[in-house]
Amino acid sequence: MRRHVVIIAAALAWLISLDKAEARLDILVDKSTQRMLVIQNGFIRYMWPVSTGRDDLATPSGVYAPQRMERNWFSSSYYNSPMPYAIFFHNGYAIHGSYAIDRLGGPASHGCVRLHPQHAARLFDLVLQEGPEHTTIEVTDAPRPDDPAPRAEPAAGQGPFPPEPRMVRYREPPEGEPPPQPRGNRTMAARTPPAPRPATPERRLSTSLLAQNAPPEPAQPAQPSSTLYGFKVLPASCWSGGASRWRWWASSQTASCK
Repeated sequence: MRRHVVIIAAALAWLISLDKAEARLDILVDKSTQRMLVIQNGFIRYMWPVSTGRDDLATPSGVYAPQRMERNWFSSSYYNSPMPYAIFFHNGYAIHGSYAIDRLGGPASHGCVRLHPQHAARLFDLVLQEGPEHTTIEVTDAPRPDDPAPRAEPAAGQGPFPPEPRMVRYREPPEGEPPPQPRGNRTMAARTPPAPRPATPERRLSTSLLAQNAPPEPAQPAQPSSTLYGFKVLPASCWSGGASRWRWWASSQTASCK
């Protein structure tokens, strides 16, 4: 019986050591998106904004492992700047916390990888938990192959919005202008406006009597917009997104644009 207990205990210890040996922590720093992915045992645990090296001080790309860890560290090269929870991985380059929080999400450092101090503390504890020997740090500037391509925006008049209306105005030719020239084999005749009909005395009398007896009509508000294809084309003060985009209102709406 005692022999069986020893065998079971040895098997459990071997399984526990095997599980610890397979545990891994992968830290992916993407310079193209200024993001860090923390992958623990194959599962994405965190995604944080970072700041990598700017201009000629770019963070070197490659695959590294933690070399040294310092919970409280100050840079001797850059005015004794604080570098809390520093994880050094290559020739003085480190992942560390930064108090320039408003710069996160864009290149701003002298080559290190900056993190929010709280995120740096959490990453520091994860590396200690899994062990530096089971941690991989990868710095890359190429997008991941499984990232979807950005969706192209539809051109004006081809998206879900209604097409832009075209307004054609008829221009009356001024007096003394020669008639239009014929195009091709077609002949075009100049349009002459019809002469107004003379009003008869009876018609003028009835119209004047009706105008005297009729109650005064209330003033009608001005109509600044015209209905076209079920939509209202509003004045320039109602445009949004620049002159190339229109703001459409249904023709049943009566509220004016301010």
